[in-house]
Amino acid sequence: MSRTLYIGDLSFYTREEVLESLCEKFGPLLLFKMGANRYLPEKKGGFAFVEFFTRVQAAECKAYLDGKKLEGKTLKVDWDAGFRQGRQFGRGKETGC
Repeated sequence: MSRTLYIGDLSFYTREEVLESLCEKFGPLLLFKMGANRYLPEKKGGFAFVEFFTRVQAAECKAYLDGKKLEGKTLKVDWDAGFRQGRQFGRGKETGC
């Protein structure tokens, strides 16, 4: 069972420190990776992968963040199979995932 969350619909201007600190309220993070914008490197990709040490921590974070407004955007949080290199540009087939 996954311990990794996919957090989508982030503002392109959301700072990593802000989202990471929200997630750390539920326990230490094994991995935190903000999406990258392939075409505009100065902007983020609008999503993040967050892996916790336990599924319970991830579930608590999911329940807290899903539907929460952050910088004017409503977050969508889903379970994810996990981050791997190449996925920093998204989850779709066109990104080579």
